[in-house]
Amino acid sequence: MKYINSIINCDVDITSLISDRSGLKQLSILMVLPVAMAGVVIFSGMIPLAAIMDSGRYLKLQYLKHFKCHNEICTMNKFVSYEKS
Repeated sequence: MKYINSIINCDVDITSLISDRSGLKQLSILMVLPVAMAGVVIFSGMIPLAAIMDSGRYLKLQYLKHFKCHNEICTMNKFVSYEKS
């Protein structure tokens, strides 16, 4: 959690990861860009999937709440008679 919080709070200095040598600087940038692009694509693909999963869970919760309420009403109808005597 410590590293995730530092990334979220932008406490990471990215420029320190790139080498100061002229040949290694371009090489490290060329190596980092495809990895970063793949990460953006994967991350942006996960967001809709997470939204679909959350909406499915929400619908299931609403269904179970409705079923529980309906089941309680049916159970009360068995024990309580609404006929006038």
